[in-house]
Amino acid sequence: MVPATRLTNIMRHVSVCHSLKLCGVSLDEVMASNILEASFRTINDVIIDHVNTVTAETLGKLVRKARPSKNLIFSNHSTLQASEAIVPDLLLSCSASNITIEPSVTLFHRTFDDAALVRLVISDLAIRRAIRLPLCAITHNGINDAAQAFYKRCCDVMAELTAEMRAPQWEVSVSFPSSMLINRDLIEVPIGMRGQCTIWGYLPHYNDSFTVEVRVGAMNLRIIVESP
Repeated sequence: MVPATRLTNIMRHVSVCHSLKLCGVSLDEVMASNILEASFRTINDVIIDHVNTVTAETLGKLVRKARPSKNLIFSNHSTLQASEAIVPDLLLSCSASNITIEPSVTLFHRTFDDAALVRLVISDLAIRRAIRLPLCAITHNGINDAAQAFYKRCCDVMAELTAEMRAPQWEVSVSFPSSMLINRDLIEVPIGMRGQCTIWGYLPHYNDSFTVEVRVGAMNLRIIVESP
């Protein structure tokens, strides 16, 4: 950790680093722009402790430049502006295998909606990935759509395999808190997916929690709805 006043000069002298971790300072537009001017790339992790007044465009440029392969973590943000800077396109442009968005307060991230969930589970980067989202605008309809979209993608891939080709192994999970937008009773398993799509819950006193699991061969998706 370094003082924010020294961060600009230090970053300009960094060429390759193991991780980019911004802790103890608020990431605003000026700091993000200064980091973008540095000559560096990260190998494993991008961890931003407190997104503040940076724009979605600048934050996207920073993540694409850093190209984390293991962890992308946004934590401890607490403003509406911060929630609007952390958008689905950030996740879709990143190959990190573990992605976590954890605000310090209950903050509604409206850009993560039904369409975003579908895009996340069928992304070309969604092969081995665990995504943890905050309270968001995903509904039971989006969960249905995402499960069916993933199933269709898997079936399309299987149909293209030849006898000499090995079936791909995908392990994708997306978790987020339950909300009033989600009615578990309206989660449906289409007839064509029965046997390959399962809805299961936890103990009765955790009745807001459930998982929708889709498995086609070695390709697996879990959509996990957690008690808030």
